[in-house]
Amino acid sequence: MPHLFLSVCAAVCLSASSSLAAVETRDIDKRDIAFLVAATQHSLAMVRCAEIAVARGLIGDDLDFAVMMISDHTRMVQSMQELGEKLSLDLPVIPDLKHQELIDTLGSLSGQDLQPAFLKIVKDDQEQAAADFRNMAKKATDPRIASFAAQNLDTLETQRSYAKKLLVKD
Repeated sequence: MPHLFLSVCAAVCLSASSSLAAVETRDIDKRDIAFLVAATQHSLAMVRCAEIAVARGLIGDDLDFAVMMISDHTRMVQSMQELGEKLSLDLPVIPDLKHQELIDTLGSLSGQDLQPAFLKIVKDDQEQAAADFRNMAKKATDPRIASFAAQNLDTLETQRSYAKKLLVKD
């Protein structure tokens, strides 16, 4: 009999926590959710692109930049996944099709073609991501999402600027 009571209590608690999670997720603006999904896919793709660039032999400042990208975007993905858990959201663990195409394109390159392609992909993608982060830092309805966007905007701006500088250098 005590086991039945504990089972019933556990079922009620699980049901209640699932209901609370659903309520919390329902209260999050769809644009905020779309931003987190897109930002996660972006960062996953940037990690993969930088890993390809490192594996294919970038050197000097280009290598330092790729290593920085891996570190920064791995940290951002981890932060987004933690935020997603708090918001009861299942965020992606793989890039979307658009970003996968960039990864595949970069993966098909080698030698002299790789470095400028990597830097252009990063610069272009970071420009869009920075604009999205800037917008959400001001307009996200959930303060946790606005805070995340604001805290990471400088990182994206720095990366975009660094990629642009490296492109001009070569």
